[in-house]
Amino acid sequence: MKIAKLETLRLAEFPNLVWLRVLTDEGSSGLGETSYAAQSVETFLHEYIAPRVLGRDPLAIESLARGVAPYVGWRASSVETRAASALDLALWDLYGKIILDVIATVLLIWLAMRVAAKTASATSTVRIA
Repeated sequence: MKIAKLETLRLAEFPNLVWLRVLTDEGSSGLGETSYAAQSVETFLHEYIAPRVLGRDPLAIESLARGVAPYVGWRASSVETRAASALDLALWDLYGKIILDVIATVLLIWLAMRVAAKTASATSTVRIA
């Protein structure tokens, strides 16, 4: 699974909010958001962060976070941090969806096996000699 696209969304009703959707080549997506300086954050997401994350594994969250943090001697608290937080939220949202899907699949398999075992035991005849 690789990051295929970053999409941003801004609504007129909420001019200081930016939503970021991370899309994978397998069709999964994660949603993040941030606020304040929306236009600058949106530009930073598309011009600085997108080239650094496209084609990479979205589950390597820590590696991606280190890769998008600009080094200027300290972490800034402006556009860079807001954009990184939107990406971080989107990646963890995507991670949660993937893990939840795996857990649901495992639980369904376990449930099917239990039902099959109970059905088999209910229909078989036990003879005691």
